[in-house]
Amino acid sequence: MTAISISGVRKSYDKRIVVDDINLEIQSGEFVSIVGPSGGGKSTLLYCIAGFCPFEGRIERPRRIGFVFQDHALYPFMTCRDNVALGLGHLASEQRREKVDEYLNIIGLPDCGEKYPWQLSGGESQRLAIARAFAPEPEVVLMDEPLSALDVMRREAMLNWLMTFLRNRPTTIVMVTHWIDEAIIPSSRVVVLSEGAVMAQFPVDLPQPRNDQTKDLADFIALRQDVHDCIFTNQQL
Repeated sequence: MTAISISGVRKSYDKRIVVDDINLEIQSGEFVSIVGPSGGGKSTLLYCIAGFCPFEGRIERPRRIGFVFQDHALYPFMTCRDNVALGLGHLASEQRREKVDEYLNIIGLPDCGEKYPWQLSGGESQRLAIARAFAPEPEVVLMDEPLSALDVMRREAMLNWLMTFLRNRPTTIVMVTHWIDEAIIPSSRVVVLSEGAVMAQFPVDLPQPRNDQTKDLADFIALRQDVHDCIFTNQQL
């Protein structure tokens, strides 16, 4: 079943076309990563899907959507518990407390509920932002370079954590990233976006579960090269 349908979407800023006539369908339960050069329209397309900005064309998507921002965008004046609870106002207070406790445990921060985001490390803050996006159990979660603020070692550890977190969760994910490995490892499909247009789509047919050893597989290496060549030659495949 289709979770997101994008038809003829265009977006421009000051007469500069940023997203140009994009047509794309994302199926329920898919993890789709969007990768490409800076300024290619990746984040703009994600913002259009989220409904953060006006655009031309049509996007059909569920009402319940979560969003993970690049800089985690946690409210510094609210406790970690209150940040996670932001999307849970429809629950009774006891159910809300139980749901927040559940997610603080899932992300490995069970004793941090009364702390504030500025008291957490970068990786802890990003895990908290992910918990906030997933706690209301949305049908779709959009992630805009969620790991880019971390150093290389923390980034790889966080990617491994994210894949464990998402295992057995049926949520549809669309993630924007600049890192090709990060685009391939968790995904069922990689979309290359350049100059506002879809240049290519690569299905990811690698064995599960995936981890750092996946990068040693011949199929991974070949796919990474294909994605790299598509991005850096800007050649439509």
